[in-house]
Parts: sequence; C-alpha cells; structure tokens
Amino acid sequence: MNNVTYQNDRILKAKVDWEAANRIGDKDGKEKAKAVAKDAREKGGMLSRETSIDRIKELNEKIQKEKEKYREAEKIKDKAKREKTQDEAHERANAYRTQGGTLK
Repeated sequence: MNNVTYQNDRILKAKVDWEAANRIGDKDGKEKAKAVAKDAREKGGMLSRETSIDRIKELNEKIQKEKEKYREAEKIKDKAKREKTQDEAHERANAYRTQGGTLK
C-alpha cells in the first residue's frame, strides 16, 4: 500500500504542476508533469487522468477522519472492540487510498 500511496502522491503533484504550467502556457512544464504522472502510473499509481484534484482532496479528508477514528479507538478499554474498531478504520483508509487518496 505504501508504494501505491507514494505513486499516487507523485501523480497528485504532477497534476498540480500541470495545472500551474497550463495557466502560464508552459508547454515544457506540462510535458514534464505528464511524464512524471505516466512514470508513477507505470510504477503502481492508481490515479487516472480523469481523477480531479478536488476528488483527491476529498479522499484525503476521508483518510484523515479514519486516522482520527483509529487514534480515538485507543481509548476503548475492551481489547477486542478496540482492535475491531482500529482494523475497520485501517481498512476504510486503505480503501480510500486505492481510490486515489495520497495520505499515508
């Protein structure tokens, strides 16, 4: 999962770079960003060209909420319930990562 997250993060940064280059008409900058994104996809990144930056931010917010739920579960005294809650939060966060979230 770490590699997918890392590669997705590279794609996100490339998308941001492409947008910036596009705004100023920098063709070389757009091509460089495209090459980085392509390389990241070939190495396991799962973000498509159609995935918007806003969608990635939305997924990252959901990952952050699951991380908070995981930490809050530390307060649960019952070990089985605590572990179940943490496992569920971890699984949901990983699902958001596979959809394009970039938070580790």
